[in-house]
Amino acid sequence: MNIRTIAEYDLGRPLGQVRSIPIQLGTEESVLFVFSAEKNVDPGEEYFHYPQDSLKIALFTRRGERLWEKDLGPDNIPGVWFVPVIAFDLDKDGNDEIYYVNNINRGHPFSIVGRQLQKLDARTGEPCGAWPWPRYTEEEKLSLCYRFYLACGYVQGEPVLITAQGCYTNMYLQAWNSGMTPRWTRNILDAEPGCRASHVCPVLDINKDGTDEILWGERAVSLHDGTDLFCCDRESFHGHSDIVIPFIDHSNDNLYIYTCREDDDGHGIPRVVVYDSQGNRVWTDMTRGHMHFGWLAHTADGITAMAARVDVSEVDGHMHSAEPIRKFYNAFTGEEAAPPVRAVPASYPIKTAEQGTACAGDAHTKLRLLDIYPIDFDGDSIDEFFDKDGIILNSAGEILARAEGEPIRMGKVFADVPGDQLMLFTPGRQTVQVWGCPETIESEAYKKRHSTGFHTFNQKLMATGYNNINSVLNSAM
Repeated sequence: MNIRTIAEYDLGRPLGQVRSIPIQLGTEESVLFVFSAEKNVDPGEEYFHYPQDSLKIALFTRRGERLWEKDLGPDNIPGVWFVPVIAFDLDKDGNDEIYYVNNINRGHPFSIVGRQLQKLDARTGEPCGAWPWPRYTEEEKLSLCYRFYLACGYVQGEPVLITAQGCYTNMYLQAWNSGMTPRWTRNILDAEPGCRASHVCPVLDINKDGTDEILWGERAVSLHDGTDLFCCDRESFHGHSDIVIPFIDHSNDNLYIYTCREDDDGHGIPRVVVYDSQGNRVWTDMTRGHMHFGWLAHTADGITAMAARVDVSEVDGHMHSAEPIRKFYNAFTGEEAAPPVRAVPASYPIKTAEQGTACAGDAHTKLRLLDIYPIDFDGDSIDEFFDKDGIILNSAGEILARAEGEPIRMGKVFADVPGDQLMLFTPGRQTVQVWGCPETIESEAYKKRHSTGFHTFNQKLMATGYNNINSVLNSAM
């Protein structure tokens, strides 16, 4: 397996954060980058920091030629929750438009009055439309006020754009038809039963009726009229799920939803749950803890689900996250499973958050400390794994390649390249690389898994929310 750099982009300045989405201009696919020298700024009161650099947007050809760049200025805080970005052909002219949340109130970066939905012509980067951003959250505290989302999908072949505000308590969603005519509005107030939003928002046609749903937390909201196709655990769970991942049993085409829950803890409410396609529980595990992240790995034995609990505490006036406690499951039954990587190379640098040094312990312990994420480079429907130190492993624990950098997005980065790809950047450097295995021949199982178009379409959502992190949407379906 020859995993190597297949594309490189020079963004022209040292990088602290990078997001990326594909742009379709007629038959040509380009690459949009959203970036800054500043690391991502979070609106959470215990995590916010004052940025020293502004956010930029730049469009490149697949070959790495810069077409244009736009500096959003100091009034747009460089963070994914402040400035979500999406590309979508809402006007049906064959070219994607770029939409993002803009702030035109100069000198006032926290302005709500000055925020608007900005539309850019993707061919030139020039503004070509703007609409007031809904102000529902203006009385909320910082962490709740600036949780903005953009999403998109189709209703019987017609494009629909979604704008949304709120994540943990009150939530507000709006849908827009071609021409930005309002389609529907839905307010889900904190007093209402049912789940809150997730940090991820996959879009898919759950019931195969030609109309997409958005997984808004553990509820499936129809893009047609904003109603719930279902709301999982509506009467018993009122919290927020960090992770929501749809997946399919390809032996019978049954769809399931895997979720890892963050809050509404301490009442015996399950923290890890799988539902069927009608929102009914299939299995559950754990009754306490902040389940901070998770993924699904496609292995020779089926699909392995990983859930990681992260205990967060205050230490000397700072928020401290303990080493994740990982658990693995058979995704269909909930039975405990072995880690999908069966061995750890002797040279592998396992570290813990507390120690920052190589961790001693038996092989079983070390396997559970691996900070790895699944990706199928060779398209055989058995995942390889990468970690944030740039090491790429197979399930036997063999090191296949070393790709230095932090993930930007992964999966079908390039829709026409076989297998999955991995886009990376290294903080402090100015280049972005895409790693892949372009000579691979995809297996029939891989082709079937990708035949829904989910993976290619949801690349459009990689610059809104945390859809791009930790192989979440790449590991779906």
